[in-house]
Amino acid sequence: MQRMLLRSLALLLVAMTLSAVAPADTGGVLEIPLEHKRTRDGVLFGRVYDRFTGTLDLNGQTYEVSMLSNQRGGGLLDGLLGRRASSSTDPPVPRDFVLKTAQDTGYRWRSMFPAKLLLQGTLYDVQFAGADMKLVLTPYSGELTPLKLAMNCERVLLRSLTGKETLLLYRPGVTPKIPAGDYRVPEYHALRKDGDANAWRIEYQDWRGGLRVTVGPDSESVLQFGEPLVAAASIDNGRIERVRQGATDSLRMDFTLKGQAGENVNLSRVTRDGSRRRPEPPEYEITTPEGTPVAKGRFEYG
Repeated sequence: MQRMLLRSLALLLVAMTLSAVAPADTGGVLEIPLEHKRTRDGVLFGRVYDRFTGTLDLNGQTYEVSMLSNQRGGGLLDGLLGRRASSSTDPPVPRDFVLKTAQDTGYRWRSMFPAKLLLQGTLYDVQFAGADMKLVLTPYSGELTPLKLAMNCERVLLRSLTGKETLLLYRPGVTPKIPAGDYRVPEYHALRKDGDANAWRIEYQDWRGGLRVTVGPDSESVLQFGEPLVAAASIDNGRIERVRQGATDSLRMDFTLKGQAGENVNLSRVTRDGSRRRPEPPEYEITTPEGTPVAKGRFEYG
């Protein structure tokens, strides 16, 4: 009888442990407990930094979540400039958001805190519950529309043209489902491997202009970007004219790597220790229309 009671108690504890993490296929709310750390720097003019960290176990995958915020105040001279001194009771508001797994080697990118997060094919509303020190992910209950991506990415960041909502798509595949609307694409990040098993990161960032896409239910929505990448060298026409006029005897050539939508992308190699290495700058050769070499060399960064 005692053994049966102990076994029943053990099964009950296992069931309670399993139910602490809501699996994706239940459509349940996910709650991520957070740890909070506050640091300060500056004596005359201060700044307060808040960092929140937590983990999420979902369908056998562990995700690390971290959020950052900072605010001015607390320095000896801040009051003279009208800056309120920040106290430990001030409610911090996260601004930067990082989501990654242990396998995301060399990944340090953080996005704006998203209003919605696509994770394992489910779109969640994201809420920071500061009073309870939790990050709450609630399955989105509105209508969703497929968006076809031209390239498979690790992360795609979408921002509504009104600037009211930011969507972070984590490993979205090629046809994620999101709410209909007009979006700007300020960032995307992809990972590729070459024939020697070297890992390369393809990264794009443009918050001022950026790619745009309209997602609507009446027609297929396609976001053209990324691969195939095209390398191009260009020379400022004004500089060429100055050479012709004898004002200078040198030309500046710019090398860019562009995606299929004409966006400029950066390329970096991820080493085994997780650090990044930029590829060796490409070589160039200038020839006459007849093919006679005139000059050759190698591009430089910067």
